[in-house]
Amino acid sequence: MEKQQKQVCDIRASKGMTVAQSNEHLRVGQNNAYIKTISGTMDPTRTALNFEIGKGGVVKEVDMKKSIPRRIRENLQARGIKDPNIGLAADDPRRKRTVVNIILQGSRERMRELAFGDQQVNYEHGADNSQVTRNAAIEQWAVDMYNFMAKKYGEQNIAAFVVHLDETNPHIHCTLLPITDKNRFSYNHYFGGSKEAGRKKFLELHNELAEVNKKYGLARGESIARTGAQHKS
Repeated sequence: MEKQQKQVCDIRASKGMTVAQSNEHLRVGQNNAYIKTISGTMDPTRTALNFEIGKGGVVKEVDMKKSIPRRIRENLQARGIKDPNIGLAADDPRRKRTVVNIILQGSRERMRELAFGDQQVNYEHGADNSQVTRNAAIEQWAVDMYNFMAKKYGEQNIAAFVVHLDETNPHIHCTLLPITDKNRFSYNHYFGGSKEAGRKKFLELHNELAEVNKKYGLARGESIARTGAQHKS
């Protein structure tokens, strides 16, 4: 019996984003400390295959010149919204969850097929895959994921939407600002203020994602909600 391929949605809330985390997402400075923590799963010969989705669902190269924290600042300034954590110490209990990092992916076999088709890719650490090209199917999947997130949470709230093809399992990092129509930060508004409310929101999100992902052979799988979790491939 053929193994069912499943979608995965991993939600991680935080009270901001550091430049180090941004560097990992954008692959800035391959020798920085944050990059080294995932060096065992990252293939630098496939890094050029990474891409991001911009406004309007446009596929483009990863913009490594503008960090995600800077993108967030410019986003807020353009909308006249103040970051509620400005001026507060890192350990101040008044700090709000202003960034939600949503990782979208699926079963490894299917994600690799979407990304590379039937090309031969060596996933051993240190292998040279510089001959591998990006498959159009992964771009279409990413655009569909972007359009879904934009419709559900507001395109103006997407600070970055980066697709990594240089790790063990191809995946998306969606950096989301939980800002309501009234221009206020509210994680609870989108993801629930209690365990039960959060569970209901995550279930709803996962069911809706499944309707989009079935086009790509990915069935409903697991949804994971974390706060302050570290990057995992």
